This record gives sequence, structure tokens and C-alpha cells, in this order.
Amino acid sequence: MQKLVEIIKSRGPGLSEADIFRALCSDVYHLLNADLISIWSIEDDGDSIVRRFLFENGQELDQDQSAEVRLSRTEHPDYFAEILSSICLLAPDVRDNPHLESLVDIYFDPQGVQSLLDYVIYRNMVPVGIICCEARDARSWSMTDAEKIRSLTVAMSFEFEAQIFPLN
Repeated sequence: MQKLVEIIKSRGPGLSEADIFRALCSDVYHLLNADLISIWSIEDDGDSIVRRFLFENGQELDQDQSAEVRLSRTEHPDYFAEILSSICLLAPDVRDNPHLESLVDIYFDPQGVQSLLDYVIYRNMVPVGIICCEARDARSWSMTDAEKIRSLTVAMSFEFEAQIFPLN
């Protein structure tokens, strides 16, 4: 939680939402050592999610705006139902999780993702985003891993309320 705490304490005049998300991704990488970490915003009243930030092996990757990654509830109803009702989704093998079946061919296989841990980000008790941690090897995520992410997202949530940042 080092970078997130540092950036929150700094309260610099140029502090942006992007700075906070970058710090969150950096801290999650150092805590969990996930291959890919991404932040998704929940849009269209929960009918879709859009990837806003992507980190690979701790380094931020530029996102091509013309190649926006958007997933819709219509095409992936099982994933949306599970993540939004459970707050957290742990999948040691994405191919064996019935909630992720529709994402295997279009999302997980092209990126070589084997396992994931997703956690919902809340603002004012409303789900506004998802932090997604993915591993290219089999990995048994634990509730302790999820708890680490929860503590970071709670700290971030307080900062958003203080700064009143929009998510996108």
C-alpha cells in the first residue's frame, strides 16, 4: 500500500484520478505479483465495463483508444452476474469457471491468461469499477489476496470521496 498511501498523503494540486489508479496498480503488483493488472470502469448503468488502465509485469501499457476493450452484460451475463453480486471473483483456472466461459476465446486465450482475481471498486456504496489481476500460469488465489485488494480499494475510495473524482 506504499505508493497509494504516498500519493494520498501528498495531496498535490496536480493529483488526478489516473495518478491514484496507477498507484493502486503498482501496489497490487507488489503485493500479488500478478502478470496483468487492469482497471475497468462500469458504464451504461452496469451494462458494460471498459478497460481504462493496463499494467503488465508492473509496467503501464499504453492503451490505444481506437482499440478500446469493452465487455457487455448481454454477451457475458454470467460474468456480470457473478462479479457484481459477489464483489470478488477468484478463478484458479479461467477455463474451469462457468462464470468466465464466454470470455475464454475472446479475452483470456489471446492474452494467455490462466487465472484471475477480480474485485469490485465502490464509490458511495455503488459499484463503479473492477480491478482485475491475471496470471499466465495456474495460480490459487486466496481470500487473503482478495483482502489485500479490498484494503487498497477502501483507501482509494476514501480519497475519491475527498477529491470527488469521476471514474472516467
